[in-house]
Amino acid sequence: VAAELALQDTQDISASRKGKASALTPKTDEEIAFELVAEEARSILTHTRELTFARSLDDALRADHHIIGEVLRANEVARSDREYAFALSQGRASPSTSTSDALPKAVGRQVPSLRLTRFSQTTSPDGTSYSLVIQGPADLYKIEVSDHDHVQLVSVISTSWCCRQEMCTFCREQTNGTVVRAPCGHFWDTDCLADLFRAATTDESLFPPRCCQQPFILKDVQHHLGAELLRAFNTIAVEFGTANRVYCHRPTCSAFICSATETSTVQLCRACLAQTCGRCKKRAHVGTPCATDDAPILALAEQEGWARCPGCKHLVELTQGCYHIKCRCRKQFCYLCAETWKNCTCPQWDEQMLLTTARDRVERDLPAGRPAPPVARLQEMVTQAAERLRVDHECQHWWTYRSGAGQCEHCSYFLPKFLLRCQRCSMYACVRCSRNRL
Repeated sequence: VAAELALQDTQDISASRKGKASALTPKTDEEIAFELVAEEARSILTHTRELTFARSLDDALRADHHIIGEVLRANEVARSDREYAFALSQGRASPSTSTSDALPKAVGRQVPSLRLTRFSQTTSPDGTSYSLVIQGPADLYKIEVSDHDHVQLVSVISTSWCCRQEMCTFCREQTNGTVVRAPCGHFWDTDCLADLFRAATTDESLFPPRCCQQPFILKDVQHHLGAELLRAFNTIAVEFGTANRVYCHRPTCSAFICSATETSTVQLCRACLAQTCGRCKKRAHVGTPCATDDAPILALAEQEGWARCPGCKHLVELTQGCYHIKCRCRKQFCYLCAETWKNCTCPQWDEQMLLTTARDRVERDLPAGRPAPPVARLQEMVTQAAERLRVDHECQHWWTYRSGAGQCEHCSYFLPKFLLRCQRCSMYACVRCSRNRL
């Protein structure tokens, strides 16, 4: 009550002061004090509402825990019976137990283990309502709460959505806990999903986090990430979403500041308070023109035949035959003219590099321990591989596992145990690149 009265008083006083000063006039100490009082009152009211809601939800769950327990037990019966029938249909030995008799009965008033996985709030003229998704040992339960006094178990969400046993497409292990279905249909263990989002905060080539070129929808998976990782991801999303970026000129800081400016402007680093020029990205130089320190590097790039990304301005080097460049900033352009890909008339590949790539892949796939084929046959195999690369230079990869050590052709990472091999273009790639980069 005291917080509500204090908030009402500050709002009345603020309303009575409107229109009496210019919008450019700095706030007085008294006005700042009123704002602080109002902010503190709002914080107290929010905390009170959340505490009331938590107590109401706790009381409701304690009162209805036996209903949830019975639903849990019924689902376990159905799951066990399904496994029993599936084993019989395949001619395997049936499980030793398959009916509800083998399942434990509800004991006393024991509350099943529950975990809040999703929470949303909706405000309308009728009041505030809440929607929760609570995970039990097997299923998800959707609960709706309105006006802090009415709690209703709306539905039991199918286990096939979140809790069924699936193979994680990244680590290739069976999961017994929560899994997330990617937009492409593959299943991800929540730990592997969190690792992907964590890696995307430091490696721009993984941003936005995706599977089979389809980005994850953040609002659908954010409750699996944790508050700290979600905060870090949202912060880096602003940086990676900026095309031409300005970073702090101090090597010991290098914090992201803003987007580059067309004229020389002073940009303040929030991390170390150093001043950086928004145009040349060097130390701020008020009253003097921008330096041209990049000229030697650009001259070297021209000499070596490197290209510059029109999006992020990074230098790139062609290592394979196709002139189609996909920069880590996701910009796709022609290596020869830097025009957006498919908007120019340049050739699609470097002939010599194409033959080199084809020869490398043919020689790599030759059976170990056997004599090399005749020169004429080897040259024919190289020519055929080069033709496949010409036709399928934008291959929609079809990956299969290949045991043995090798190097990923995309990120150059060496893996000691296995790689993935595309059955169409014979490219070798690691799991990270195959799922999240290519």
